[in-house]
Amino acid sequence: QPFLLSTSPFRLYGLRPKGIQCRGRSMHLYIEGDGLSWVTRNTPSQDPTPLDPLAARLYRVDPSPCKVYLARPCQYTQDPVCRQRDWTSARFSSRVLASYMQALDQLKRSYGHRDFTLIGYSGGGAVAALLAARRNDVRKLITVAGNLDPSAWTALHGVAALRGSLNPVRSARTLSRVSQLHLVGASDRNMPVEVFESYRKHLSGDAPVQMKLVPGNTHTRGWVGTWRGVVNRELSH
Repeated sequence: QPFLLSTSPFRLYGLRPKGIQCRGRSMHLYIEGDGLSWVTRNTPSQDPTPLDPLAARLYRVDPSPCKVYLARPCQYTQDPVCRQRDWTSARFSSRVLASYMQALDQLKRSYGHRDFTLIGYSGGGAVAALLAARRNDVRKLITVAGNLDPSAWTALHGVAALRGSLNPVRSARTLSRVSQLHLVGASDRNMPVEVFESYRKHLSGDAPVQMKLVPGNTHTRGWVGTWRGVVNRELSH
């Protein structure tokens, strides 16, 4: 079932199962990637709605009765507050994060679940990490090809820094206490393992962090099959 969450300032598009059942459970909350933020290396998109919403595909193979998918601001909506910088340089800004914080509070009030398992794909991984650093109801942080250090990522690709965006590494002390699993594609040229490694070195040595390098997976390919194994093996309890 599609739905919209009204927050300040954004309306967030989401998906939820019919007859969602969350009492006493951990909600699996999926956060979409950056979508079509740029048409070319130098030309921003006019609409960041993803052509292939990978986080939504991961959401669909999850058998949990307590799961929600949230798109990123300005995806799937004609929201008058949207500005181009909201999906380019300021895609991880304080105002973006404020909308998600409100959205998670609304979901908690509506469904009464115990806590959140946050699952972020690509840039959604940065959003998930920033949320995990600011909330006390996150059971686990999971990223799939996640952008965990945007500064390292922009430097790696030789593109402009994301001015106006927050960086999870600046919350390393808090994140060092959060249980985490990060899935990285061994053939991912967009978000290679170096981005995770840059993030990891900011955390404490004994932080409860796992990284799995998945052979053959690129930034967009192979993840649905991988995810079926993860949800059945690690998220079924």
